[in-house]
Amino acid sequence: MKPMPTFRRMRGFVMIYALGVLIFITVIALSLAYVLRLDAKLVNHEKTAIKTEQALRGALHYTLAELAKARALQPLLDSGQAAQTPLWSVEAGPYQVRLDDIDITVDFARVNPDINLATREVLARLLLYLGAQNMAEAEHYADIVIAARDKLDPSQIAAQAPAGGQASVNPGGANPPPANPAAAPPAGGSPAQAAAPAQAAGPTAAGSPAQNTSAKGFSRIEEVLALDAIPLPLRNGTRPAKKERGIEAEAPKPGLAQLFSVATGTRGLDVNRADLALVAAYSNAPLEKLVDFDRKRRQKPLSPDEGAALLGDGAKGIFAPANTATVQLKLISTNPLYPAVAEAVVDPNAAPAPGRIIRFSMQPLAQVEQTGGALIRDSGP
Repeated sequence: MKPMPTFRRMRGFVMIYALGVLIFITVIALSLAYVLRLDAKLVNHEKTAIKTEQALRGALHYTLAELAKARALQPLLDSGQAAQTPLWSVEAGPYQVRLDDIDITVDFARVNPDINLATREVLARLLLYLGAQNMAEAEHYADIVIAARDKLDPSQIAAQAPAGGQASVNPGGANPPPANPAAAPPAGGSPAQAAAPAQAAGPTAAGSPAQNTSAKGFSRIEEVLALDAIPLPLRNGTRPAKKERGIEAEAPKPGLAQLFSVATGTRGLDVNRADLALVAAYSNAPLEKLVDFDRKRRQKPLSPDEGAALLGDGAKGIFAPANTATVQLKLISTNPLYPAVAEAVVDPNAAPAPGRIIRFSMQPLAQVEQTGGALIRDSGP
């Protein structure tokens, strides 16, 4: 009768073995189900991303077609005839485009000049407005930017600026900056002519920091944001301050990342869309002229010549000519199921019609509020 315990022990071993096999198969099945589910999510995400990108590209082509239609109908409008539907213009917007179930906002925003072409004086005046304590501190931060941009020793920047012809004396006298930079744009602190060399078509004088920017300049705006020696609010701007009892909330300020582009070659400002801080820094105009200029461009679009006349001699050449080649715009999908933002540079006047797309790039969603997509009006991207 002894074989019975052996049989029972064997039967228990078989049951344990069978349970182990079942557990192993269950784990494999659950793992496979998880992988398939994850793969399905990835496929769906990829499908959504591709659909959104193609919709944004479609909106970009639609924008080119609308601008081409506006140019073609312009002679009829000049003769007194009225258009049956509103025509698109780079001076207006934003516009709405619906493709399938995706709503897209097309916005022609302000001009952002290339920081690789900015002079020391312009950077210093701008940094003073953005929050530097005084002009000496602003010039110190400007030296840090130019040194990182042109791979130079910061101590060499101040000595090279006069030698390069970038610092000259304003015949009318330098306009001192306002006592409170947060209350109004800076009206000066450095010569008005400092912005002129950056607008010239030819090369800058030998030895000036802007001379070598094509080879040594910043290639991404993240390189500017990485300059830890400059306070973060000056690099990336500030948010609106909370309103307290009896104290009004302080308005947000942009930073270098919002006011400049990188590696675009943009020299001139858009007279109607450029941030007033940039206009003040480039023109060195007195405060009363800046206020009058901003008021009049809000009333009606100004031409570059009209804007320069309002600001004075220091503004000659800082505004890009009207109807020049390239235009930069921002496209945002407002459908929460297809969140995305893209920026593009186009040449609407290039043949064949309706134009040529020079650059198209998807932007991180975190930058939707920070990207100040720019309308570039210059001879090239």
